[in-house]
Amino acid sequence: MARAVGARRQASLAARPGAALALLRRMPRNLRALAILAAVVLVAAFSLAALPGFAARMSDAGLRRAVGEAPPYARDIALTQVSPGPLLPDGSPMTASLANLDTVGGDLQEALPPAVQAPIARRTVVADGPRWIVHDLPGVAPFASPRYLQLRYQSGIDDQIRLVAGRLPVPRPPATLAQLTGNPAAGADPLPVFETALTPEVAQALGLRVGDRVIVVSDPTYWSQTGLVRQPAAYRLVIEVVGLIAARNEDDEYWFGDPNLLQPTVVDTGNVTLIYATGLLAPEDFAALQRVTSPEAWTYQWRYFVAPGRLTETGAADLGAGLQRLDFVFPPTATHATTGLGDLLGRFAVQRQLAVSVLALAAVGLTAVAAVVLGVLAALLAERRRPALALIRGRGASTGQLVAAQFVEGLALAVPVAALGWAAAVAFLPAPDPRWPAAAAGGVALGAALLLAGAALVALRRDRGVRSRGEHDRRVGLLRRLLAEAVVLGLAVAGVVLLRRRGLVESQHAVDPYLVAVPVLLGLATGLVVLRLIGPLVRLVAPLAARGRGAVAFLGLRRLARPVGAQLPLLAVLLAVALAAFAATIQGSIARAQSDDAWQQVGADYRLDVPVGPGGATPAPDFAGVAGVGAVARSATIATAEGVPILALDLAGYARVAAGTPADPHLAPTALASPTLANLGQKGNPIPALVSTNWPQPGAPGTGAVFGLALGGTTVTFVAREVRAGFPGLPAGRPFVVAPLADLQVAGRLDRIADTATYYFRAPAHLDGPIGAATRAQGADGTVTSRRAVYDRARGVPLVAGVTAGFRWSLALTALLAALAVAAVAEGVARARAVERAALRLLGLAERQGTALAILELLPPLAAAGLAGGALGVALGRLLGPAIDLTVFTAPGVPVALRPDWAAVALLAGGVSGVALAAALLVGALVGRISPSQLLREGRR
Repeated sequence: MARAVGARRQASLAARPGAALALLRRMPRNLRALAILAAVVLVAAFSLAALPGFAARMSDAGLRRAVGEAPPYARDIALTQVSPGPLLPDGSPMTASLANLDTVGGDLQEALPPAVQAPIARRTVVADGPRWIVHDLPGVAPFASPRYLQLRYQSGIDDQIRLVAGRLPVPRPPATLAQLTGNPAAGADPLPVFETALTPEVAQALGLRVGDRVIVVSDPTYWSQTGLVRQPAAYRLVIEVVGLIAARNEDDEYWFGDPNLLQPTVVDTGNVTLIYATGLLAPEDFAALQRVTSPEAWTYQWRYFVAPGRLTETGAADLGAGLQRLDFVFPPTATHATTGLGDLLGRFAVQRQLAVSVLALAAVGLTAVAAVVLGVLAALLAERRRPALALIRGRGASTGQLVAAQFVEGLALAVPVAALGWAAAVAFLPAPDPRWPAAAAGGVALGAALLLAGAALVALRRDRGVRSRGEHDRRVGLLRRLLAEAVVLGLAVAGVVLLRRRGLVESQHAVDPYLVAVPVLLGLATGLVVLRLIGPLVRLVAPLAARGRGAVAFLGLRRLARPVGAQLPLLAVLLAVALAAFAATIQGSIARAQSDDAWQQVGADYRLDVPVGPGGATPAPDFAGVAGVGAVARSATIATAEGVPILALDLAGYARVAAGTPADPHLAPTALASPTLANLGQKGNPIPALVSTNWPQPGAPGTGAVFGLALGGTTVTFVAREVRAGFPGLPAGRPFVVAPLADLQVAGRLDRIADTATYYFRAPAHLDGPIGAATRAQGADGTVTSRRAVYDRARGVPLVAGVTAGFRWSLALTALLAALAVAAVAEGVARARAVERAALRLLGLAERQGTALAILELLPPLAAAGLAGGALGVALGRLLGPAIDLTVFTAPGVPVALRPDWAAVALLAGGVSGVALAAALLVGALVGRISPSQLLREGRR
């Protein structure tokens, strides 16, 4: 009868609507554990929701900087036509006029794919006339070399040039040679006259000055080069130079890297020197010159300038596809498109892929740590609620209702917290696609709720089968756990092998999620092994504790020997510390590589390069008056006929400048010492030198080899004392010879053959200005390069700064999760041990002994987990170093070796130990104050 009544009650409860929600009011609460869980959810939700926006901001900034720093011809778009008049996008001709040039430029721009049009900020047009042969007027002595001239119209040029002499060209009426030369016999036929302005360099190459006139005729070679079918009528034009012009800024994007108007082109064929030049045409003369030269082809080029600020990484794929279609948009015989923007996008895509693959390591590690900590918290909460769950189930609630109640409770807690993290992430780092941050935050909330429900389900099933479980069932459960742990270990080992073989990313492939997860798998596998070893090690020490007089050591070690499942919080701490140490290793390795590269490029704290004029080197500046300069070393760079530059270096001075820095070459005092100064540099007494492993000719000199180099027409003999791949201050990968400055001064007139005088300084930061000022004050003009500025510039590259910031945040957040895991362990210990310790107090356990018991129970395992995690983080750097390509963050050819950041590892391990000690003291103080009456009220909450 009672059984029937219980069944009816259970059926009634199961059928009641909202039973799962009603059960929430009957579930026990643990505010401290729930607060820790909420903190973990907040950290995870914010991190993952901010990741898309962070990656987008990093990628956009990197793309814009890569494009912005490229030369104009490599990032902008040029559409070129070679025809008598401009052609529309379909190839139909138009009458040549300035208005039509602008119209055609607009039509061509509208014909571009929309993705290509979007980043274009402005356009200009350049029209180069036919190439002419230049002749002197009658009565003028002929010029020694053949000269060729073109006239150019270029829109917007007035704001880009300045007058050096004369005036700008304007239209002129025709004139006869008799009028132009003052000689009636020169000719009475009127000839078209066109004015032009040249740069001083072009005028000097052509042998012309302001006011000079020349006659130009059509060039038959130009006809064949442009495919002219119908030859033009024979014509002669008079070109008069009326002004000299100069560019306001030759490096301005406006010039498109085209030097034709600013510099002459001189071609030495071996038999004759050919001079090609371009002059400026008056805009009003454009149509008239078109009529005169018809049907000769002109070269029209519309230049479309890309604004880097309009580029985004999300639109880069469409832009790249649009650029690939340019050859199909216009008729190939009419309009030719040229741009290097596609290659820039391709190179940046590879660099971004490498950066994202490295950043993915931090993201996956942070996610894994958050998931493990959430799982640990869910398991602790479920373990604590087992009696209450069993009680409610005995009163008629089904397993499904209890699990649903836990799931709803998890959602009620996680959704608001995850929403808060999502809102903060969107506010600080908005993503191009808002769905990804929302999905990430929602996934964190759903994952937390599922973990809580799953932990409750495991606890309910364990309670249901505990009475019927026999020895056979325990062996099966142990076998299953061992198989699962073996699978994790196998996946980790296989991942390490694949990662070392393939790397994180293959060319033109996406990041492999499995390979990115290898550090996490390796951390889990190591953590499981460590957890398996804790029990046996404690059991070895337990007999020693049992012999002691007090109960603290015995009770503490007994708790440490509990099953592996109860030690899972230590896995969270170990994994968090390991991945944080790994992140610190990568971040520190990138920073060290950039610093070493800056030292390699500059060679000292500061370097001053002073060019040597034709008359020899200027007097050496005196830097004694510059406060802060500790040591100065002089050097000279000498070009040789063999193509191997020589660095003549003050070795003693440079040793003082570079001592104790990464630029220190570590030369022995006698390494490059000369035995005698007599006949130095001759075959009988060669100059000792340091030789590069890179040599332009086959058979580089080895150690002890004697070789000669031609310096200023004189062969000087050297002996290779040492062979090296590089030397500080010299470009990587190029050949070099380093020799003592004093020896080369004895061997020849060094000041007459040196190309550059270089000074190396040992000085604190912010002295580049005073050094440059002191140089200019003494009549020299040099370039000061700061090692710190080079380093800051490398760190400021968006991809580098983004990955560095990502790992810095990963390190901080993973360390925070490790602290939260310690707090979870401490909170679990405090609750689980409250009853036992209060009962032991009734048996005489002092409050001080309770604190000691808490320290013994918390500090050793957590400290061991912190140390093991630090060691694992170092091991991850050793194991995975060859697989992680970090060269994108340094100069080309400069590898990045993963080296442990021992200070960060020690700080992490010590931080975990310190947090564990503080938590143990807090647990001992709080638990020790529970009285027997409070114990009865607390029960098993």
